[in-house]
Amino acid sequence: MSPELTLILLNFILLFVAYVFVYPKLKEKSLASISKQDLLVTAVSLVVSGSLYYGKDIEFSLVFFKSNWVVFTIVAFSVIEIPFLLWFKRRYNIKFGE
Repeated sequence: MSPELTLILLNFILLFVAYVFVYPKLKEKSLASISKQDLLVTAVSLVVSGSLYYGKDIEFSLVFFKSNWVVFTIVAFSVIEIPFLLWFKRRYNIKFGE
């Protein structure tokens, strides 16, 4: 499996578990509470990615440029999270402006 696919799957699994199993159990479902929990999920993603690729000379392809594992993980995580966040917002009728 390619390094890019490994990190994409890691991020997808972490976000799936967070948005389907963990975030629905939050008492307060707001952008602030989701963001706080999301920092933990992002940290887990970076720690696991780092344990796999830290110190290795592997370039990750982000369509228009090459990057290291940190940048790739953060960008992939953010892109994968958008549909989960929009689904969660609609599902639980969350207003982000409040």
